[in-house]
Amino acid sequence: MIKITVIAVGRLKEKYLTDACREYLKRLGAFAKTEVIEINEYKASDSPAPSEIENIKAREGEQILSKIPQGAYVIPMCIEGVGLSSKEISKKLET
Repeated sequence: MIKITVIAVGRLKEKYLTDACREYLKRLGAFAKTEVIEINEYKASDSPAPSEIENIKAREGEQILSKIPQGAYVIPMCIEGVGLSSKEISKKLET
């Protein structure tokens, strides 16, 4: 069985989002072993300098890299990325 590890920056705070995530993971559990790892989100000041933003990205990036299982196939996801449907994600996982 395939294992999927989701490494997330920060934590979900809204109940409707945690409920939706729990339901999706439950459904996915029929096809894959899943694990969610939440890492600390670093807060920026109200008007961060570009160097502060880069420092935060580097610190969070180090945490993410330390949690990636050895030999894992990595699919990075971010707000600027291309959105995929469940079917499209499924096809990516198959390949």
